[in-house]
Amino acid sequence: MLNCRALLPDVKVVARGKKVDFGTISVGVERETRVTLSNLGMHTRAVFDASVDPPSMSTTIGLQVSPAQAAAAVSSGAALAKRIASANPTSNATSVVFHVAPDHGELAPGEEVAIRVSFLPLDAVEYAEDELPLVVDGEPYVNLSLRGEGIHPHLSFSTNRVVLPSVPLEVTATAHFHVHATGYDHLELTCRVPLDTTRAPLTVLFPRGKTLSMACPSLPVELRFASNTSVAFNARLGFFDADGNSFALSVADCAENCLLTNYNFIQKQGLAPKLMDDGSSSSPRHSHQRK
Repeated sequence: MLNCRALLPDVKVVARGKKVDFGTISVGVERETRVTLSNLGMHTRAVFDASVDPPSMSTTIGLQVSPAQAAAAVSSGAALAKRIASANPTSNATSVVFHVAPDHGELAPGEEVAIRVSFLPLDAVEYAEDELPLVVDGEPYVNLSLRGEGIHPHLSFSTNRVVLPSVPLEVTATAHFHVHATGYDHLELTCRVPLDTTRAPLTVLFPRGKTLSMACPSLPVELRFASNTSVAFNARLGFFDADGNSFALSVADCAENCLLTNYNFIQKQGLAPKLMDDGSSSSPRHSHQRK
């Protein structure tokens, strides 16, 4: 628990930034913000004391998942499964999750001090302490709130699976999706195509490069496929971070000179026969001549 106490009477202390939400932060990465204490009294100095009481800290416990499992859950559009429970972590673990500095000091009349509050998640769970009392002259003055969530850095995709349109031989099929980075400060994306590209020539393009960062957490990806022989495939593209963690995306397509297989392609090209009112069929050319 974070306790702030003014030991001298007749002091008015105001805390700015009472609600601190660190959001989601990668496990093992520290983030810092500030809470400002101001002594609005005109004549009396204020002595403050701020400390973290580990036994009172609470966390929200989530199911432990690997980076790949986290990415799979995000890609599927489903929230990560969580079981919620109150817990009292060990003193050693909790004392480094939230840290306050300076933890004591003195405020002259009209003076203010910025207290640094840092968050260092130790695991992929939510940490929350919503009632940290600021005590002035022995009485609770205001409650401070600290919240944050640790996450494993991972990649996710804008779709669960990419199915390129079936095309005739020597015709290029294309598809687009986005890859999203969560928890990385900077990442040079790498991709591996687990296919014999001589038999299934799939090409992966990055129109805006392969660099992901906090300023650019998402990148477009373009897939191209064309074959001069009949082939169908179902593969899993592998995307890798700097630590070698793999995040897979399923990709499928088919190329052959079959009318039934390519009917959607032929229809989009305006070459498919149309049904007449009498149930007979007519090619687009004949239909145009009748008009």
